[in-house]
Amino acid sequence: MRLEIDRRALQRALERHAEDRLRIVGEFCTGAAKLLAPVDEGNLRSSIDFDQPNPFTVRVGASANYAAFVEFGTGIHAENGKGRKTPWLYEIRPGQFVLTRGNKAQPFLRPAVLGNKNAIRRIVES
Repeated sequence: MRLEIDRRALQRALERHAEDRLRIVGEFCTGAAKLLAPVDEGNLRSSIDFDQPNPFTVRVGASANYAAFVEFGTGIHAENGKGRKTPWLYEIRPGQFVLTRGNKAQPFLRPAVLGNKNAIRRIVES
């Protein structure tokens, strides 16, 4: 008995399987990040999503323009130590200003992925 396997068909099937598994990983990590994201008005949480540029890659992120500031902190609290060292004012309403030295990081994306390594591994291996 002889078994012939079409290499291209096998490759396409493997790519479809990988794409499906990574889509599930993207959905899982998006959900985890949304649970971890701090909520004021919900803009940050609703901006969290994932994309798949190819069958072997999934990217989870947040499109809110301030997402990185929440994830990594600002000013004297910035995680990388490169935040502004002096206080600054910003206007919250016409004529009403707030003095700040920055905000502490409130990570939500990294813990959603790094804190779920075993679950992600199980999804990929299934």
